[in-house]
Amino acid sequence: MQSKAFTALRPAARKVKRFRTSNYERGRTFEYRVRDEWKAKGYTVKRSYASKGVQDLRCTKRSNIQYHPYTVDLQCKTRLDGSIGIDEAETMRFLNKANADGTKAYVVWRGTAAQRWQIFYKALN
Repeated sequence: MQSKAFTALRPAARKVKRFRTSNYERGRTFEYRVRDEWKAKGYTVKRSYASKGVQDLRCTKRSNIQYHPYTVDLQCKTRLDGSIGIDEAETMRFLNKANADGTKAYVVWRGTAAQRWQIFYKALN
């Protein structure tokens, strides 16, 4: 049996904090992954931080044939169940913005762990 003096000298057991990513961090990481993929294709990518715009990423690529750039707007979604996760009102706002700007609109989402976190695309217009 331990004495009271020994127990008082022993440091208190520390609680180990589990590292949890917030939804914002998970979404930002996915946006960076998609951004890097489009940069590798030769696009210039602009990210609207903290969900300030309708689109998350705007990808622009100069074309040798056309005088105007080819622009794509991306809306990135990260759902743990692998679904798209965009409602109709958000889809309409995104489409209206893309049509007004004359860009192509894509929803990008991440697959599940069973799908090895693949990136999926769906064209809206």
